[in-house]
Amino acid sequence: MQAQDLCKQILAESATAPITTLLNNLRILAINQNDAELDRWVQLELHGYFVENAAYKEGDVVPNWRIVGGQWRDHIGRPFITEAHLDFINHIPLKHGAAELEHLADGKGILELPDADSAKFISDKLGVRVHKFAINRSAVAQVLQHLRGEIISRTARLAQEYEAIAENGCLVQGIFI
Repeated sequence: MQAQDLCKQILAESATAPITTLLNNLRILAINQNDAELDRWVQLELHGYFVENAAYKEGDVVPNWRIVGGQWRDHIGRPFITEAHLDFINHIPLKHGAAELEHLADGKGILELPDADSAKFISDKLGVRVHKFAINRSAVAQVLQHLRGEIISRTARLAQEYEAIAENGCLVQGIFI
């Protein structure tokens, strides 16, 4: 399948297809076009921002749109109430891969997610033992919606580039020749 055709397919399915399907199609496009940067981003989104992910590099930062607000709770579910200047504690990045995010967003109500690194930080720095981070599933749905928008934006840019190349010739370092 031609790059332009695959872009059109991704864009046509972008409103209804599962995020993982869109990402896998975008990965095929990235591999076929030797776009290592796009392929790495797709792999991070598919498999998560974890050291175990082969695409992850030291220093990679979880995108800001993956940060969600919630509330820490102890082992019996009591909320950890913070002072206003400590509100940053009640925001964590969702590092999960797309398939897991889709699963977490499915349903209603509150999710309680473990985050051992952040819980240890709170324990070490504030002397408070927290167990899980509680968020509304709608926050996960919002992260997925933003990811869908990222896929659409990146695919639309590629479609424009491929169309320009087809009309005007080769693209070398951003300049058509």
